[in-house]
Amino acid sequence: MKTARSCHIHTWCYAHVLGLVISGVSSVCVAAVSLFGLLTELSTFFNDSYKRIKVWEEHMQTKPGNKKRLRLERIGQTRWSSRGRALRKLFVSCTDQSSEFYSDLLIILQQVIEARDFKGSDRYEAQKMSENLDKFETILMAFTFIRIFDITTSVSDYLQTSGVDIMQAWRMNNKATESVEKISRDFSGTLETAFNFVFHANLKVEEVNISVPKSFSIIRSSRSAPESTVSQTRREIEVSYHNPVTDVVSSCMRARFSSHEKLYKQISCFDPDRFFEILAFPQNVELSLMVNAVPEIDRASLEVRMNFFDLHRATKT
Repeated sequence: MKTARSCHIHTWCYAHVLGLVISGVSSVCVAAVSLFGLLTELSTFFNDSYKRIKVWEEHMQTKPGNKKRLRLERIGQTRWSSRGRALRKLFVSCTDQSSEFYSDLLIILQQVIEARDFKGSDRYEAQKMSENLDKFETILMAFTFIRIFDITTSVSDYLQTSGVDIMQAWRMNNKATESVEKISRDFSGTLETAFNFVFHANLKVEEVNISVPKSFSIIRSSRSAPESTVSQTRREIEVSYHNPVTDVVSSCMRARFSSHEKLYKQISCFDPDRFFEILAFPQNVELSLMVNAVPEIDRASLEVRMNFFDLHRATKT
């Protein structure tokens, strides 16, 4: 297309670009890969077996309201939004643990492990998944991503609506980038959320012999160590787990969205819904941006074509 029209401007589907950012960051470190790999394994383990899903359904039938119908979300390879739904369904949100079913999942896995009518391979697989789910590292990484999804989901939803305002989309992306940058150095906030979640989860699993770790194993082993050693260990965890994820998201969003304000402005000028507004004030900078984007058309010809297009649209409607 560049050969046929040298001034051709190729515009990506920005909802897809945002999805690529999130999908890419889900494999930026081993902890992130392990988290989403675990979610996929859990979904497959229960959804691919009538016998195993029956254990799930029997346990959930004891729960109130809509919780009876909760199922694990399947994670699609191309739909990053499925990752957000899977995390929220399992951990709910950063502030409300009243309806999470993380603790239910631990209990259900324990039932499979102890059930002698299941094959040894099923019980072993359930044991491994339970051990991985019952790690503070898993919980912390989950809430790191949930905080990111809480910011980016609304932007993605808006980018997929019809009649989207291009500049509003850019402003939303820019604000989302700033918000991610704020949480990128708020490890203490994510850590506190994880601690609170563990407290509530442990209250719910008292009926079985399960205890969710209250911190990283390397922090727990350092409890008798000097405070300076514990602080250093937490800093290492922040650098290894939290920062790689948040830093990659914020830097990619700034590179792919925030730095392209001029392009967004040019694209927004070619929105037919803005033609009347632009033509009403021909001295505005928008018309100059359009002329610069399509240099083979002079300003007067561009105004004539826009007037014709706008008039034709008004007649059709």
